[in-house]
Amino acid sequence: MHPAYVSLLVPAAYLAGALLPSRFWPTQPSGQWSAVRRLSGLVLLLACAQSLIAWWRPDDSSLTLPGFVPLTIRADALSAVLHLLIAGLAAVILPFAGRYLAGEPGQRAFQRWFLSALAAVSLLVTTDDLLVLALTWTVANFALHKLLAHYTDRPEAVVAAHKQWLVNVAADLLLVVAVGLVWQTVGSQRISDLSSLLATSATLPNALQSAAVLVVLAVCLRTAQLPAQGWLIQVMEAPTPVSAFLHAGLVNIGGVVLLRLAALLTASWPAQTLLVVVGGTTAVLAALVMQTRVSIKVSLAWSTSAQMGFMLVELGLGAYRLALLHLLAHSLYKAHAFLTSGRTVEQWIRAHTVTLPQARAVSDWVRALGIAVAVVTLLFVSSARWNVASPDDLLSGSMLALALMPLLTVRVGDGMAALFAHARLATGLLIIAFAAHALAQIMPAPELLVAPDALRLALAATLALALVITQVLITVQPHGAFAKALYPACFAGFYVDEVFTRLTFRWWPPRTPARTTAHASAFPAALHSSPA
Repeated sequence: MHPAYVSLLVPAAYLAGALLPSRFWPTQPSGQWSAVRRLSGLVLLLACAQSLIAWWRPDDSSLTLPGFVPLTIRADALSAVLHLLIAGLAAVILPFAGRYLAGEPGQRAFQRWFLSALAAVSLLVTTDDLLVLALTWTVANFALHKLLAHYTDRPEAVVAAHKQWLVNVAADLLLVVAVGLVWQTVGSQRISDLSSLLATSATLPNALQSAAVLVVLAVCLRTAQLPAQGWLIQVMEAPTPVSAFLHAGLVNIGGVVLLRLAALLTASWPAQTLLVVVGGTTAVLAALVMQTRVSIKVSLAWSTSAQMGFMLVELGLGAYRLALLHLLAHSLYKAHAFLTSGRTVEQWIRAHTVTLPQARAVSDWVRALGIAVAVVTLLFVSSARWNVASPDDLLSGSMLALALMPLLTVRVGDGMAALFAHARLATGLLIIAFAAHALAQIMPAPELLVAPDALRLALAATLALALVITQVLITVQPHGAFAKALYPACFAGFYVDEVFTRLTFRWWPPRTPARTTAHASAFPAALHSSPA
């Protein structure tokens, strides 16, 4: 059997579960969720089998299936890893959803849309056709829209789903134009044909230059970058399993698309620069806003926006392996964070009702020593391992240096507690380093037509340094003049989403359900990007 058939079985299984007629499906909700759990377990086994085949046959093989739109399936290591991630997340989130929605109406519709989104995403990560990639991304976001509006009687949920719909319509239009430009220039919709053309071209045609910028703009819209981040922040009225799936899976698709189009992205200076500017700005501002949030899920949403910004910066600098590592780590972390968000309040109460040992103060010389160690580490890594063709080592070294700063400056208890805290951090850094080297075999870096641009590197370093300095000032003097002046703007989300919402709703206002007395006072808060 061709390896591509195994890769195709993953989306086919999810699609079968979504489209199976009701007469072949259990009638009781408990039986339906039991069938969904068995299906997710089966798909997880298929993903494991695909990963074993990819490890046994590491060559990139593809298979074209005939039809009205010829479907080309890629059976490479990247699709195997992403299928394993998708199936693993589904195997965890779907059983949680069954318990979360117990006793509520519309559970079968929820299952159908969830499985439809899984099928679309699974096909997206393995296809070699740009048109199919764009169509599956649209289908996945349409299914997400239905999941976000699961509670149709909640005006806040309807408004958030409407904003998500507007953003995705704009992204769809950009993708359609980009696919048309690629087809006109290359004469093919296959990503592999596009990569082959770019490998033999000394310069990038203007049409492909425009296509790269349009794809980047679409990715920025769908990864909740400023100024279109409001829809991601306001979807907290959706069921928690939907939030976990959105933040751990669907919002990361933009990174997958850019990884597949790495050859086109690498050849386009405007597209890479746009990624660094938009992603870096969003990362800095969203990270600051996140610290002012009181709501647990809203804080996690701002965290996702910031993390997507960091990932886009990595892609803009050509650090594709690091971006893949970031994508995988963020997916696993954010799924766990949302599914366990209900425990946070309990843990906070327990922590504040138990007498804790007095934390030791951090002296200035210890803080200076931590910064010095970070700088030395950065200089050593950059001088020993940096080369023009691969920015991953420099960025990895920078992240390691920033991670070492709190190692010596964090306020922790004395004795074994401090030792274990430092040991956990060091172990995490070693795991990240090992994973980065393993992923180097999965995501080969494309040949660069031009050397990494010093302007992008300087811009990314400036934004990162500005964030670090701001964090230090707020930490050292939380009640100082700088922190007091910055807090109102951060708490309001820098007023970006208010302007975006007013402009878009004048053009296409939402159709909200009739508000009850309970909803009447809460509805205006849905129009703001940063609810408490």
